[in-house]
Amino acid sequence: MRAWGLWLLPLTTPGCIDPGIFVCDDDPQCPRGQCVVGNCVVEDSECEFGRYSRYAQPDLAGRCYEPDDASTGTSVASTGTDAPGSTSDTGTASTAVAAESSSGAPVPVELCNGIDDDANGLVDEWSPENDRCEICPPDNECKWCDLFPDDVADPQTFYYLCSDANYDEFVGFCAALGAPITSIHDDVENTFLSIKVAEFTPYARANIGLRDFGDVGAPAWTWVDGSEFSYERLGDDLTMHAEGDVCVHLRTSADWDATHCNNGQPFICEAPRP
Repeated sequence: MRAWGLWLLPLTTPGCIDPGIFVCDDDPQCPRGQCVVGNCVVEDSECEFGRYSRYAQPDLAGRCYEPDDASTGTSVASTGTDAPGSTSDTGTASTAVAAESSSGAPVPVELCNGIDDDANGLVDEWSPENDRCEICPPDNECKWCDLFPDDVADPQTFYYLCSDANYDEFVGFCAALGAPITSIHDDVENTFLSIKVAEFTPYARANIGLRDFGDVGAPAWTWVDGSEFSYERLGDDLTMHAEGDVCVHLRTSADWDATHCNNGQPFICEAPRP
C-alpha cells in the first residue's frame, strides 16, 4: 500500500511536528507512562521515575526522567499506571532496549507483551525483538501473527501476517490495529509478500484487501483501503463472479485467486511506522 493519506490511524496516535518526534497532549497517548510537556515518559526498570521515549525531543529522548528535571519544570503526577520497573499483566518487566536514540542513550524496544514499550501508539508491532506475537486488538479474538518490515521496497512499512479469519473478521482485526488489510501495487511488493506467505502458512495463500463488491456479472475490483486498482495478478478463471461478492487471496506462486469471502484463511495487514 502506498496511499498513506487514506490510513485509519489508531486513536491514540498523536500529531507529529517532525519525523521521529512524538508529541503528546495528555497521558492516555503515552501507554505505560505519562505526558510531560509534550514528551512521553514511559516505564523503565533502569530509571526510577521512567524514561523519555525515543520519540521525545532530541535533547530528552532516551534520558531518565527526574521529578525536578530543570528542562521541563514538571513533577511526576499519578497516572494510574504501574510503577516504573514493576511487572505488567503478563508478569514480566520490559527490559529490552534499542541500540540508540536521538540522544544516543538506550531506550526500550517493542516486545510481545501487550503493552506499548516504545510509546509510539502501537502495541506489539514489529521490532528487532518482536517478529512473532499473539496479537490481541480491542474487541477482537487474539491471533498469532508473523511481524516483519518491508525491507525490500519501503522500510517505513511493516506487516502483520496472521492466522485464519473470514473477511469480516480480518477487516475488523486489521482496523483495530490501525493497519488495514493490505493492498498491492507492484511486482516487488507482490513477490516479497508471497515469499512471506510461504514461510508462514501451510495453506500456501493469504487474503489481501481486493474485493469485488459488484453484483452478478463483470467483476468490479476494489481495494478496500480506497487505493487505485492499477496492478493485478488475477488468473483467468472468473467463474466465482457468477455468485456476486468475491474476495481475493495471494498465493505463494505470487498469483492471485478469487475466493469466497466467508472462507477462513490467513490474512495480511499493513501499516506505516509512526
